[in-house]
Amino acid sequence: MPHRKEAGLLVLTNVFFPGWRATVDGSETKIYRVNGLVRGEFLKEGRHQVVFTYFPSSFLFELMLFSAAAFVCIGLLLVQHDPRVSMSSGQ
Repeated sequence: MPHRKEAGLLVLTNVFFPGWRATVDGSETKIYRVNGLVRGEFLKEGRHQVVFTYFPSSFLFELMLFSAAAFVCIGLLLVQHDPRVSMSSGQ
């Protein structure tokens, strides 16, 4: 927990990337790009609990795509093949 004697900027040296979220003392807050590369968070004086989480927006799309593909694969495995139906183009 960072403890500040005066207001200031908390800088994390991880690369700034869309999808990061931050909370300060349980309230969601904006993350700032510092020096064009890293993440930062303004803090008032006092002791604070700062939590950073990463949840990219593409994750939901990828999860839905994977789920759809999994359902198709499971469906294909569960469909019983009728032996009377021939795949050949013969008589």
